[in-house]
Amino acid sequence: MADVKVKDPRGGVSPVTIAGVVILVVSLIGLVVGLNYYSRTNESNEAGVWDMSSLTPMPAGTEVKLIKDDPNKDGATYIQFSKPGANGKEFDLYEDFQCPACGKFQSVYSETLSDVIKSGSKLNFIPLAFLDQKQKEPTTYSTDMVGAIMALADSGDAKRTWRFYTAAWNNQ
Repeated sequence: MADVKVKDPRGGVSPVTIAGVVILVVSLIGLVVGLNYYSRTNESNEAGVWDMSSLTPMPAGTEVKLIKDDPNKDGATYIQFSKPGANGKEFDLYEDFQCPACGKFQSVYSETLSDVIKSGSKLNFIPLAFLDQKQKEPTTYSTDMVGAIMALADSGDAKRTWRFYTAAWNNQ
């Protein structure tokens, strides 16, 4: 005897289809609630927004230069903050934006670093990204921060570069 298939008289909607639609609707509601919560926390400075209220002021007249492939520093590319025509000593800072010791150094000596520039010396920030792969879950945070500050320095906008540099440490 041949199998005879009888069409469901309720319109052909199976329980599996109904379950799939319910799961989709619940997922969409969860997504909307999650996005709403995320946007509220960003607006209230609880997550993802840097506190810019306590930045070390940039010395007046500071210039920024992106120095590329400097043979005197083993081919390093770095950011130099200085006064126009500065010919004093050079201070090199090798730092990773995820480094706790670097962050502590910045919190203690940020005013002194500003004074270094005021005195006619050059402050060289040589960014590193060695801690990206040292985390429990590897990230690209340091690499992304280096790219961002390099782009700012390359634009020649000393004020924005300095604000980014100091804000990154203040909000580590």
